[in-house]
Amino acid sequence: MKCLNCQKTTNSFLCDSCLNNKELEKVLNYIIKREIIQDDNRLNTFIEESTYEERCDCFSILLKDYKGKNKEYYNCKYLKMIHSDLFEEMALKYLDKNDFNMINSQDILYDLLNFYFRNDFITPQKWYNKILNENSLCYELYINAAEYFSMIGDYEESKFLLDKIEASINELNVLYSRNTKENIINSIRKIRNLLERYRNGKPYWPNTEERRKKIATIYDEKGINYKGTIKVNAYKKNKIKEDEFALINECDDYSINSYCSFWCNYVEGIKGIKDVYELAAIKVVDGVIVNEFTQFIRPWDGNQYIKKAAKQRNIDDVILSQSEEVEKVVKEFVEFIGQDILISTGALGNQLKVLTRALRYAGIFKIENGFLDILDFAADTDEQFDMENNTREVLLQAFELVDEVDAKSKAINNIKILNGLKEWK
Repeated sequence: MKCLNCQKTTNSFLCDSCLNNKELEKVLNYIIKREIIQDDNRLNTFIEESTYEERCDCFSILLKDYKGKNKEYYNCKYLKMIHSDLFEEMALKYLDKNDFNMINSQDILYDLLNFYFRNDFITPQKWYNKILNENSLCYELYINAAEYFSMIGDYEESKFLLDKIEASINELNVLYSRNTKENIINSIRKIRNLLERYRNGKPYWPNTEERRKKIATIYDEKGINYKGTIKVNAYKKNKIKEDEFALINECDDYSINSYCSFWCNYVEGIKGIKDVYELAAIKVVDGVIVNEFTQFIRPWDGNQYIKKAAKQRNIDDVILSQSEEVEKVVKEFVEFIGQDILISTGALGNQLKVLTRALRYAGIFKIENGFLDILDFAADTDEQFDMENNTREVLLQAFELVDEVDAKSKAINNIKILNGLKEWK
């Protein structure tokens, strides 16, 4: 293998001549922060092409050879990397022994606060109060604290920290160089939007029952009314099991001129779970578009789905976090479509699967509408749309169409594909 520093052939990550504290710190810091080092292609390539496990292994091996003054700091960082149960204990010992205002101490504190974040609102409160009263800490601690205070109902404290960040944005220290001025401004806007939502009748409400009990205790002490929030999330109790959903009515009348074209934008989880985050329907009567429905949905399986959906849709994740719950949007959708035939590519496949999942989470176990799958129409129209080429992408290409990221444009493209197939020669 090649030395990560000088690229000489070696049996380890660093050759003997590079195995000194200076070069070790360089590599250890780089693995922690994963930030591009100018003119260091070998190290950059390793970070970009290695797996998380490989980076942890590299860090562990190099840390054994490191004898510098920051040994305890790197030990804490490694324990955090591997999600060790010892991290909390070692981090607290480190913070007890080292100056709170040192950048390495702030880095360990930031990791510790992320360790507690959303799981424990009480234990870290002393640290957050300390951050509130300090004037020379890094941006990451201030923004983390601002979000924490907004979540526990200390709205003025959250606003105070956001104002502090904004006022000193050009002088703030940062732990990670990726937190550019533009990213900081975006983060401030995001937390301000959340803060506005929390303090105006929709306080933060976690996804799990255990976390809800913890935050409810805090809200009760502060007299914050969160009962409406519980009601909003109550749809989960009404979830219909997949095998309890009624059979779907299929439609094979490809000549129809009155129908609803629909599209669900969704994200997938590692277990194949699909969260709909945008729903669109275009009503067509006698071949003419007469009405439309489009609405964002707050993904219901957790914040990771919100962030993933926002990235996919190229919007700020606060837009989705403040969107209506699936129960409300789905019921409006069902009212809009009435008795119309529903058409889409995958109307009897993947689009049906994600739509019925949203329906089930809204407590709906049956949909009376007929479903026409444009992919079936294509397969019956021409042999070139066979099993291998029977995809939406192939149809878009055949009719020189391009999907935009929004659900409405995809629903409109459904109509254009359907019309194109009707005229196919």
